[in-house]
Amino acid sequence: MKLTLSILLIIFCTAVNAQNFETKLDIFNNDFNNHELIDLELDNEYTAKFELVSIKPICPQGKPGLPTCMAIGSIITVKAVFKGCLDNLSYFDVNTFMYDEKLHIEIDAMALINPASATVRCIKMPEVIKSITVDYPANSEVVIENLNTLQ
Repeated sequence: MKLTLSILLIIFCTAVNAQNFETKLDIFNNDFNNHELIDLELDNEYTAKFELVSIKPICPQGKPGLPTCMAIGSIITVKAVFKGCLDNLSYFDVNTFMYDEKLHIEIDAMALINPASATVRCIKMPEVIKSITVDYPANSEVVIENLNTLQ
């Protein structure tokens, strides 16, 4: 008898949880479909916009008589300036590809707002510098594309 009641209770709880999950999923889908544009700047984060600083070959020109480096590629340096003195980079991801004889670098980066930045004064806004190694030659034209920006 106790076993039968236990099994019935488990079946009932499973059915209620499944129904609640489906209701929450429907609410999420309806809410998501009603928004055409999602604001990607949250209350505590903003998009870090990077710009190109430099492009260097992985292997610089060799000197006569010395062994030469055979690696093909570039080291690309990019930087972003924070909006607050104490802000930090919370997320950074890069995707690179060649298209139309140009090297495209897609950067997805978010900066975390530090509330203490409102009370701190800085002479110069801090910046973050990142180096990206790619297997494309340094003489390619580079296009930086910042993702998660509303333009």
